[in-house]
Amino acid sequence: CVGKMMGRESGSAASHPDPLLGLNEDQRAAVLSEPDVPLMIFAGAGSGKTRTLCRRIAYALRCGERPSSILCLTFSRNAADELRHRVGEICSDATARQCTVATFHSFCLRVLRRHLPRHQQRYGYSEGFTICARDEQQEILNGCLDLWLAGPAGAREKEELKQRGEQARAVTVRSLAKAIEQLKTAAANSAVDDRLTFVANHYRACMQRSNMLDFSDLLLLAIRL
Repeated sequence: CVGKMMGRESGSAASHPDPLLGLNEDQRAAVLSEPDVPLMIFAGAGSGKTRTLCRRIAYALRCGERPSSILCLTFSRNAADELRHRVGEICSDATARQCTVATFHSFCLRVLRRHLPRHQQRYGYSEGFTICARDEQQEILNGCLDLWLAGPAGAREKEELKQRGEQARAVTVRSLAKAIEQLKTAAANSAVDDRLTFVANHYRACMQRSNMLDFSDLLLLAIRL
């Protein structure tokens, strides 16, 4: 790999910094590790994790990896922009833009836009699906909770919530949202109470009728696909 890099230094790579320059021993070992072998870096804040990741990407590109084969995911847009910028400083902005550097949610959305409509019969979502905002999710869950409270099984809870006020209801809806998210990844034989089962089923049906996904759906459906 080093030989290839040396042989191409007369081209565009020569005008950009050496990806290994200024790295400590551990960072250098991470950058040079086999690309097909999983690598995990444990380090504290400010210790150079992002720097090491960017240098690892840049080194792979210098060694001949196609930019379109690079996938780098992070949690926030700001972090993705920073990663792309740093890789561009070492390679070039044009090369960095060809790499896929994105947040987990935006990348999964990209995958779903392309592939989910082909599996409408299995998952219940068609082309043009939308992403459910937090306030929309709360509104839908409120409606599902109303259906539960209107039935005989929810009569007692309805009176309790009425006495405790709107704040108690808001807390209940937030706890249901969290429970439904956990339920999506729970084992099939997990014990679930009747209220959660009722609300979760109606919530899922409403989301499919509206052709909407929530934020956890973005991740889970992309993995399943």
